[in-house]
Amino acid sequence: LQDINMPLLYQSTTIQANTGHQTLHKLKEEFKQSSNYLFENGKSHFNSDSVLYVAQREYAIVLPSDDNVQIMGSDDATTCHIVIIRHTGCGATALGHFDGVGVKNAIARMINTVQLYANESNIVGRLEVHIIGGFRDDRGLSIQLSLEIIRALTSSNFNLYLVTPCFGEINDTIRNDGVHGPIIYGVGINIQSGTIMWASFNDKGPDEIIRGSRVSWSRCNEMINLYDTSSSELQVQPVNFETYSRDQYLYFLNLPDQQFLHKMSTSPKVEPSYFVEKSKSVLLFMLTYPIMDEIFPFHMPRRYRRNNGKWTRV
Repeated sequence: LQDINMPLLYQSTTIQANTGHQTLHKLKEEFKQSSNYLFENGKSHFNSDSVLYVAQREYAIVLPSDDNVQIMGSDDATTCHIVIIRHTGCGATALGHFDGVGVKNAIARMINTVQLYANESNIVGRLEVHIIGGFRDDRGLSIQLSLEIIRALTSSNFNLYLVTPCFGEINDTIRNDGVHGPIIYGVGINIQSGTIMWASFNDKGPDEIIRGSRVSWSRCNEMINLYDTSSSELQVQPVNFETYSRDQYLYFLNLPDQQFLHKMSTSPKVEPSYFVEKSKSVLLFMLTYPIMDEIFPFHMPRRYRRNNGKWTRV
């Protein structure tokens, strides 16, 4: 038997795999209304306690029975999109921070794992989808990613219901200088209630610099599963760097901030203020540890569990 691809259902509209920009634009007013709750409720700021932070090119899946995670979320998304998939019955929740790498496989793993937990629970519900991120960027990267995510979602064998379509032009604002940028850079979800909120995170979790190095400088061409909810264990997987010379790293490190920003960002005019400092910290780390065996002995992941509210190395 062949797999049957299901449409993405939004209210009375079915969104097909071949949906284009024009179709999404026609739904702009409906999308705005469905996303308004995020803007109206304002931004929440989260510290480290009971938060699972998912960085760019990572995803995680959490069950409500996991006492170590109350809030799961991500931020710093400009052209990136944050996708949440939740089963309304059992409460199993997946969240991924997508930049265009490994979209189809990660979406499939998120959907299939959440549905597996739903099947095991025998609790009736449906799979709801929330897409947040992107804006009307000059290079059209946001809309490309939006359409790629929709294609991945419509490749599923399960009915999916789009609830929060806060992406692309819905999340766009024009600043005083005429530059387009995203309104919402980050979101969080309460695992127990399913409440989704505009969010920022002061603590990005353990090994922030190591995890950040995977995005710009490694040979990573897939999304990484960050967390095992059955053992409540966060796992930072080994990173395989491209073979750059020390001189190449130093060249980037010594660039003036504005030049560095334009070389390293897909949307340099709207990056968070700490983008350059954080990115250069990653470079310093790579210069300090050119051989990853020191960080990942025997090529094994760095494992963490929550202890008194803090992630502690196992």
